[in-house]
Amino acid sequence: MHKYWVIGLIGWVLGSLPAEVLAAGRVSPTPAASFSPQDWAMQGKRALTLRQFADTVRLYSRALEQFPDHVEYLTDRAIAYTYLNQYSEALADLNRAIRIDPAYERAYGNRGLVYSRQGRFAEARSDYDRVLALNPNHFLAYLHRGLAAHQLGEYPAACDDFTAAIRLQPQYIEPYLHRGNARQALGQYAEAWQDYQEVLNRNPFLPEVYVQRGLLEQRRHNWLDAVHDLSRGIELNPEDPRPLAGRAAVYLQLRRYGEAEADLAKAIALAPTHADFYYQLSLVYAQQQRAEQTLLPLRRALALNPSLRDHLRQEQRFAFLYAHNGFHALLKP
Repeated sequence: MHKYWVIGLIGWVLGSLPAEVLAAGRVSPTPAASFSPQDWAMQGKRALTLRQFADTVRLYSRALEQFPDHVEYLTDRAIAYTYLNQYSEALADLNRAIRIDPAYERAYGNRGLVYSRQGRFAEARSDYDRVLALNPNHFLAYLHRGLAAHQLGEYPAACDDFTAAIRLQPQYIEPYLHRGNARQALGQYAEAWQDYQEVLNRNPFLPEVYVQRGLLEQRRHNWLDAVHDLSRGIELNPEDPRPLAGRAAVYLQLRRYGEAEADLAKAIALAPTHADFYYQLSLVYAQQQRAEQTLLPLRRALALNPSLRDHLRQEQRFAFLYAHNGFHALLKP
């Protein structure tokens, strides 16, 4: 899941806070002696809202000293642990909250998000199922269950969940993007294009949408449209190597070799340990039958990802290298 496109934990869990609490900025330096557990908790919730996660853990820990079974305090501290990448601590708090109150939907939802961050998507989906059993109109549960289904390769189920999220909250653009991605994976290109266009109609400055639509146009062999969208994605986020590599693949199809090489050089500079970029560069040279230049990035690609060796004999663009000793050396494990 792309970090710019997932409504995060804070969006899931926080209710409204009094305006005077949020207006004060950083958490209060009031001496501990004057604080009740409720004061610690209120300061902790404000710290969480302000994304001061270490402070959140500290403050809720003080509140939990006197109220160790308070499920809201446990869940909010778990959220802070999650943003600090302390997943074991987060799961301990969420599991405790669920044991105390098995009907507390926030704990299931946030545990699902922790599982998603750990790549445990089947377990995440089960937790979103529990949220929806408790609250059948939970927008974020549909959204995140759809993301888990997508990661599991269950694209029709993902589409259904994103559609449900759109019905509940049509003003949000995230479900349209994710449904577009799922539809693209299903080969439903026209429908995916419509979803991407819906997002861009509302906000034309989102690089991820141009990247995804550019990759869609590439799959449809609409080469010039693909170049246009990928170029716009690069313009809006020049630090992302993916649209550079995608545009290079299009340039290769158009036999614009110099531009393909230039894009891949930039992609490699941004992600120097990404084996596929070196492999792609070797294909650019191979299509021009430049033997020595082909072997250099190919060696680097195989050093980073030896499993690419399985593709070498199947790739017809390397056929001109079959008599080359350097190529045969690369075939050996």
